[in-house]
Amino acid sequence: MSENLKVDRDITELIINKIKEKTMRKSIKINEEETSNLSIFDSKFGGLPYWDENMEYPTDKNGDALILLAQINFEKTPIKDERFPKEGILQFFIGTNDLMGADFDNMTAQNGFRVVYHEDINTSVTKEQIRAQGIRANTELDGASEEYFPFYKQYEITFEESMEPISTASNNFEEILKQSAEEVLKCDIEDVWSIFESDEEDLINDTFYICGHKILGYPFFTQWDPREDDEMYKNKKYDTLLLQIDSVGDILWGDSGVGNFFINEEDLKNKNFNNVMYTWDCY
Repeated sequence: MSENLKVDRDITELIINKIKEKTMRKSIKINEEETSNLSIFDSKFGGLPYWDENMEYPTDKNGDALILLAQINFEKTPIKDERFPKEGILQFFIGTNDLMGADFDNMTAQNGFRVVYHEDINTSVTKEQIRAQGIRANTELDGASEEYFPFYKQYEITFEESMEPISTASNNFEEILKQSAEEVLKCDIEDVWSIFESDEEDLINDTFYICGHKILGYPFFTQWDPREDDEMYKNKKYDTLLLQIDSVGDILWGDSGVGNFFINEEDLKNKNFNNVMYTWDCY
């Protein structure tokens, strides 16, 4: 039994190592660098999107054009993971209303956001042709006139493969913590947080506070994982982090929040981006 049980720093570190052993998984960190010198085909946050004039440009439910949030060109900047395409361009568009395209009552309805995959790229498309369609970049938005967006600059993005353990923001972190502590201590624990002094609790929270821009790995939330609140999202298993953009520098989701896109792993492997969950939250 765990009644009145307290663990020291050494035991806490053993529990931390056990959690890492259980949960380590691949993550692809995204590095961003502000620049104005990018083409319509480059991987980037913001900027003018690639778009073929033969396609209908994405709009929200009111008919207002969506704005490019992120674009990944798999051929120019390959992601070394078999679940992702080896070529083509994947784009994330969101609206400019006060919720930045999110619908918190139905986070998979692509009415205020859109995820678009171009398997075949028309390399003859020019910036002039795109602008002739009335398509704007986030750098042209006017925040003063209530056009809301997480950032108003353009960033080149690059990818860095890494491994990471579970985040404290994950909906099953406490369960993993409890399992790990019971394995280390070889006893049942009713209230796992009660066994740690404040310094040890801080060590756990600091160790597993994992955020930033990334693909795959574990998502970060400032509030909670919305996938645990609704049976619809649980049953459809939005189990893979397709993209996370955090509040860093001039990138800001509300009050220092984070934006997330989730997809089912099988949909990702099949290049089916019609069933994606988009959410963001802030402090």
